[in-house]
Amino acid sequence: MTQLSKRIQRKNQALQRLIFDLIEAGRENDAPIWRTTAETLSAPTRQQPTVNLHDLNEVEGDDILLIPGKVLGSGILTQEDITVAAHKYSSSAREAIEEQGTAMTIRELLDNNRTGENVRIIT
Repeated sequence: MTQLSKRIQRKNQALQRLIFDLIEAGRENDAPIWRTTAETLSAPTRQQPTVNLHDLNEVEGDDILLIPGKVLGSGILTQEDITVAAHKYSSSAREAIEEQGTAMTIRELLDNNRTGENVRIIT
């Protein structure tokens, strides 16, 4: 049992399973991005990042943006063809992202991209 897995004490079984799957994928594919995401999701909710829509406009490139926290709907999203994976979305943030591109969960991203290529963590 790793030091990280000893710290994980979540009541949400789906989140706990996601954290363990992220650790496993990081190990299997030599992808440290999944380990970093697991560590962030295992932290208390108040320590997880919250990102507003206008913050996503500042990111350049075609990478998939991974937010291991919550995306809030403050601001206007101007980027087109954006792909965002997050733990949680506000309803207005999800709508705005889906108008410009794709909004998915971290579980969906992990299932589609086990190697973590072209993924950038936004905090």
